[in-house]
Amino acid sequence: MEKKKRHLRICPWAHYPFFTWLAILLIISCDKEKTLLQTAREVELKITFGRNLAKDGKLVRNGIPVEIKVMANSPEFDDPDVTGIVNWELENSRLDTVFYHPALRSYVYLYQGVDIGRRRITINLDNYSAAMEFEVSPVELVFVSAAGDTFMMGTNRAGSNPHERPPHPVILGPYEMSKYEITNLEYFYFLKEAIAQDSIYFMGGNAIVGYYSRFNEQLCLDLSESLIRKEDLESDIFEPPFANHPVTGVTWWGAYLFARHYGLRLPTEAEWEYACKRKTMNAFPNDDGASLSDYAWYWDHCNSCDKPEEIGQLRQTDPGLYDIHGNVWEWCFDQYKDNFYADTLTYGRWPRVNPIGPDTTNIFQRVIRGGGFSSNANACRSTYRDKLWHNAARDDIGFRVAKAL
Repeated sequence: MEKKKRHLRICPWAHYPFFTWLAILLIISCDKEKTLLQTAREVELKITFGRNLAKDGKLVRNGIPVEIKVMANSPEFDDPDVTGIVNWELENSRLDTVFYHPALRSYVYLYQGVDIGRRRITINLDNYSAAMEFEVSPVELVFVSAAGDTFMMGTNRAGSNPHERPPHPVILGPYEMSKYEITNLEYFYFLKEAIAQDSIYFMGGNAIVGYYSRFNEQLCLDLSESLIRKEDLESDIFEPPFANHPVTGVTWWGAYLFARHYGLRLPTEAEWEYACKRKTMNAFPNDDGASLSDYAWYWDHCNSCDKPEEIGQLRQTDPGLYDIHGNVWEWCFDQYKDNFYADTLTYGRWPRVNPIGPDTTNIFQRVIRGGGFSSNANACRSTYRDKLWHNAARDDIGFRVAKAL
């Protein structure tokens, strides 16, 4: 009896229905908070890359918003409204554009990367947090060659040109190459940054209308041969439909300065050919029975045939490169010389390690490779060589970049 009185004195409301339900609701509320905290404890950040799912974990700055998802492993994560107490930060700056996606059962932030480099995104819920670091890259690179890879450059193929002969051994160092030809959007970003730094400027009037380098006053982009327009550079965002088409109208200098701006470089002619055919001697990527049209946009396989096609629509070649045959010709770093292979072989200087073309020749001519949308199939061969003046531009010439490892 004494126990009962003591109990009533401590909890006098326990036998009344109203307070009983109130107690139950408080318990449920505490359980919900506990579940919410457990959810936060188990949260994980997932990043998807839009068009480019980079193999090396880098987010490619392609202008496409990237879904950064916060997802909970807990099965009890059932659309809880925690918007008011979840704190999202990107590089210590609060994000206010996060929304809940019921179908994905996740919170989503659309990140449109502009600045390159390391980024860190975090989520905080009371005492629990999760974070992920990622890197924003100007282009997506794929691994091509390990140190010491050797291949036979050139060909004795019937119908080949004299300046493609003879085949000769070349030793390469380790390097990566851009997965796609550099796009209008990627070149747009470069121009915006270079203009802001006053290293690139616009010139019209009696000169070729385009963008020039303060470095040496050379033409970088001829607007008459490009899908980029001056008014595009006066806006903040480059709009479709040509954002993901290869940039054209770029001179060798324009390609060289783009690469240098991001700590990259143009591929050497040897690196380009190896990336195109690897250790095989194939002229085309059809050793699996596929036709050239499965891999390349060229004269016999084109849509409008008056401009390049959007990148990445056809099959990729080993080691994962798109449009290396056709679409647009691609600048290489090397100076050009017709009989360079034969002359060098005559003087017993092969094999060479990472050759960069002739030592002394006409420095104003540079190598272009791969053929373009208006080329015939022969010009798209892996060993086919051509040349163009370093300060010239065409509507079927672009480039891709490389990086030594």
